[in-house]
Amino acid sequence: KSALESSTGILELALAEFPGCALLHLYYLESLSDYVYQCEGLYRLNARIGAIGMEVDDREGTFDRLNAAFEMAWKAVGRGTHVNEGMIVSEIYRLHGSFLLFRLSSVVVKSNTGAADESEVNTILQQLSTLFQKWSKTPMGEGSNDEMMQDLEYLWGEACLLLLSVCDGEEQKLKRKQGLEEQQGRLWASIEA
Repeated sequence: KSALESSTGILELALAEFPGCALLHLYYLESLSDYVYQCEGLYRLNARIGAIGMEVDDREGTFDRLNAAFEMAWKAVGRGTHVNEGMIVSEIYRLHGSFLLFRLSSVVVKSNTGAADESEVNTILQQLSTLFQKWSKTPMGEGSNDEMMQDLEYLWGEACLLLLSVCDGEEQKLKRKQGLEEQQGRLWASIEA
């Protein structure tokens, strides 16, 4: 954990010096994501075994920090009408989508002890939809976004599976599935427009 904190700190300093470098943003986001995932893993392990005094960093604070890092990256790269460092920017989009799936899985894991927080679920789904729309409108070099629709379908499918896994009964599952399919239809129509 301390090695991840160190590398993240070094990358933060480098980004202050070169804020428009897509590769630095990617490395920083990967490092910070690893840190967030490791902290969440420790939190879940401590909760499962009932460890006291082994608290990890503020969970919401680390999630917010990673969200802010993605926003900072999107302000610096992937904008404009020029062709971006396509493969790098596509990887940042994939990483951001994976992080949103991770957030959704955290909500689902919390819901195993009760109902999922629908407002939090809807917020994450909206963030995923917004990410997909931005991704589809970002100019890329030749071949950089060839697999974009496959990536979007995979990320959306995984989000749906997570949400369907916590439904109580077939009726609730069918209703949720229909709602997600309608939402996907609207989203795909906006992407292809």
